[in-house]
Amino acid sequence: CEQQEYSFEKTYGYDLRYANRERAPIPTRPGVVSYCHDECLKQADRCRSFVIEYGQNQQQSCFFLDEAASEHRNQLNRSPGSVYSEKICLRTKPCSKLWSFERYIGYTLDLEPDKSIPSIVTRTACQDLCLSETEFTCRSATFDYGKRICSLFTTTRRSKPDAFKQTTNGD
Repeated sequence: CEQQEYSFEKTYGYDLRYANRERAPIPTRPGVVSYCHDECLKQADRCRSFVIEYGQNQQQSCFFLDEAASEHRNQLNRSPGSVYSEKICLRTKPCSKLWSFERYIGYTLDLEPDKSIPSIVTRTACQDLCLSETEFTCRSATFDYGKRICSLFTTTRRSKPDAFKQTTNGD
C-alpha cells in the first residue's frame, strides 16, 4: 500500500503491549482520534498502529506503536478503556471513515450468513471480500480462524444486537 491507501481496523478493549510506544505530542483531551489517525499515516512505517486510552472525565491519550498484531490476535492484550487501531492494506477501496472495520475479538453474529466463503487465509482477505461484494450490500463480516471461513452479512451487531454472541474462534 501507498501511504494514502491505508485504512484502519479498530479493536475495542485491547492493546498491543509489547510494541514500542510514543506518546502523541498533544494534550490529553477528548477528540484525539482523528489527530492520531492522520499523524500515524504521516509517520509511514514508523507507526503501524496506535492506541487511544480513555481516562476519567473523557480524557483521551494517544500512543503511536511501531508494531502491529496483524493476523496474530493472541498478541493483543485485554485492556478495558483502550482502543487499538491498526493500519490495514485492503485491495478494495474502503469508505472514507477514519476506520474501515470495527473488530470485536471473541464475538460473532449468530445468524445464517448471506454468503459464506471457505478456505480464506486471513481476516483482511475476508474484509476485502466484504468490501468487494456485488450481489448485496455487505455490512459486516466474521472470520472463523479455526475453519478459515469468511461469513458476509447484510446485517450488523447494531441492527441485530440479539445475534451478537461470544465465540471462541471468530472475529
